[in-house]
Amino acid sequence: MSRPALSDRRRSWLVLVVCAGLASVGAARAEDWQGPTSGPPAAPGKHIAVVAENMHNDGIAGLIDAMKEAAAVLDWHLDILDAAGDAQRLSAALKTATSGEGAGQVDGLVLAGMDAVRNLPDFAAGVDASKLPVVGWHVGPQPGPVASTPVAVNITTDPVEVARLAADQVIQHAGGHAGVVIFTDYQYAIAVAKARVMANSIRGCDQCTLLEVVDLPLAETAPRMGAEIDRLRSLHGYALTHILAINDLYFDDATGELLREGVPPDHLSLISAGDGSPSARDRIRRGYYQTATVAEPLPLQAWQLFDELNRVMAHQPISGFVALPMVITGSQAAPATEVDFRRIYRKIWGR
Repeated sequence: MSRPALSDRRRSWLVLVVCAGLASVGAARAEDWQGPTSGPPAAPGKHIAVVAENMHNDGIAGLIDAMKEAAAVLDWHLDILDAAGDAQRLSAALKTATSGEGAGQVDGLVLAGMDAVRNLPDFAAGVDASKLPVVGWHVGPQPGPVASTPVAVNITTDPVEVARLAADQVIQHAGGHAGVVIFTDYQYAIAVAKARVMANSIRGCDQCTLLEVVDLPLAETAPRMGAEIDRLRSLHGYALTHILAINDLYFDDATGELLREGVPPDHLSLISAGDGSPSARDRIRRGYYQTATVAEPLPLQAWQLFDELNRVMAHQPISGFVALPMVITGSQAAPATEVDFRRIYRKIWGR
């Protein structure tokens, strides 16, 4: 059996939680910090527009909660615009933030959870006219600057690593005998990238079967998940043993449908390649269908977002830091020990 290789980048601010009932493997130390240790001091009194694709997504909601905490330290004022998963509302929010009165009142723009290239027509002109600094979270398929856009940096874990870790959890959980369906959203480049890597990893397992890849928009999971679960069970029957998804949001709706259809929680395993939401951790802790999630370090990423934005506003280069994800399984459905990144960023900012 061929199995997906795990990344060997183990020196990080966090450690992987690898199996149920076991404590985390080692503890993160200050010297393991791979992020920045110097940078421009905080510029207080800034007004920042935050445009969120959908705060119903626990990842985005958790990120923004941590951004509020960091903003208080920086003495920044946030104007949060939630598109609630609606394309027209997202377009309007981006235009509001970057044109007319909006562009004249804000010093920086944060994009959360959208595709920067896809939505470029809604904010490019305003950003260009006002020279507004832009950073983003999960707005492209890779960490770093988003090509052909004004986004100076996209904060995300490496989607390839996240996807491989999730697929590896399926193979380990199934003992190498899995029938897998993958949920993704073709609207987003990062979701396509994750699904492709997960699919290739499952295909590389000699005794695993990739049953199908399902394109189900994140914004449509609630109204469509019932029909999808019914269709998948009717089509694949007992051959379906695992469902992989690019985001925990799919499972918020899937678990209720599985319960209504009388599927025992130990007969189907749900594993997510992001984001490690509170609801996902609760399901994992209770053994309620979901067995693993590959979590984003949301609080750290929120503080990094503002550190990178502060650098761009000071006309300094971005840090280039990319945090590693963590695997959460079984009873250890909580974050691993972490370096005190808040103290580090406070020191950088002089706050």
